[in-house]
Amino acid sequence: MALTGTFPGIRIRAISVAVPETMVDNAHFVPFQGAENVRKFEKMVGVLERYHCRTATTRTLALASCHDLHEAGAWTAETVDACLFVSQTPDYRLPATACALHGDLGLRSECAAFDINLGCSGFTYGLYVAAGMLVSGGCRQILLTGGDCLTSILAPGDHANAMLFGDAGFAAVIERNTDGQALPFLLGSDGKGAAVIRAGGGGMGKHICGKSLDDSFLHMDGADVFDFTINVIPAAIKEFCDVSKQNLADFAHFAFHQANKFILKQIAMLTGFPFAKHLISIDHYGNTSSASIPLTLCYNRENVAGNTLLCGFGVGLSWGLMSYDFTDTTLREVRVVKD
Repeated sequence: MALTGTFPGIRIRAISVAVPETMVDNAHFVPFQGAENVRKFEKMVGVLERYHCRTATTRTLALASCHDLHEAGAWTAETVDACLFVSQTPDYRLPATACALHGDLGLRSECAAFDINLGCSGFTYGLYVAAGMLVSGGCRQILLTGGDCLTSILAPGDHANAMLFGDAGFAAVIERNTDGQALPFLLGSDGKGAAVIRAGGGGMGKHICGKSLDDSFLHMDGADVFDFTINVIPAAIKEFCDVSKQNLADFAHFAFHQANKFILKQIAMLTGFPFAKHLISIDHYGNTSSASIPLTLCYNRENVAGNTLLCGFGVGLSWGLMSYDFTDTTLREVRVVKD
């Protein structure tokens, strides 16, 4: 059994996402990978283009998303009780990037700020933490922000991962509201796979699960990621439906971490729901780690209505699921930030 819980009276008021201005299409990779390999990648993985940072950072993109929601009237410095920052590519080892954003945004000293170190499952975990803080009564409004610039930790010449990953930041305003929805969650982890997706350089450890961390670059064991996904995620979806007393037919949409299109199709096949219900953003933005679910929602904002199943899964290994009806949530147009 995974960790489960339901938090009543929660409203996801608004979500915003930002990407850097530099768009990289697949033609860029032909000289390095060859036209045939790029064609096969495009067909299987589904990425046509992605946005890569030049000088922008995760903080830059998260801040732009926060400002966008402020301009939309979703929060003020007087209403935010906590600022949570979810990322595995923070701007600093210390201080917490959430604290830097706290200063950037002019938040009150009574407003808590802390980081959450998660990637692909980070948005759902962040929502769980925020919902728990709201239900506890200590907060009425939380600014959940974050994102990842994974291109900043790619080795020079790692064109395979550069084709897959894009950079993005996000912000969401979550509130306690008597008319809000009950948010069901399911969270899980498998630390035996901690080395499957790894990067050193930011801590004291030099090995994890027998794998070396002697450089600061991203390493991903693709076959192990695929095995984890098809063996764990379909079962987790079934368990979530069981504990939340919902059926797959109850969901109008599925907003999953955009690992790659082939994996998403495999999950759909193994669980028996139509792939047409999947909201997709990987084709134009790539795999954006912790930002992929909010990015997918905002990119498809004109079509998101009704009960939606969210599922984040990957680095950790970890996974998190929740469902929410986004009909009344303000989903902002994806912003492009000058870099």
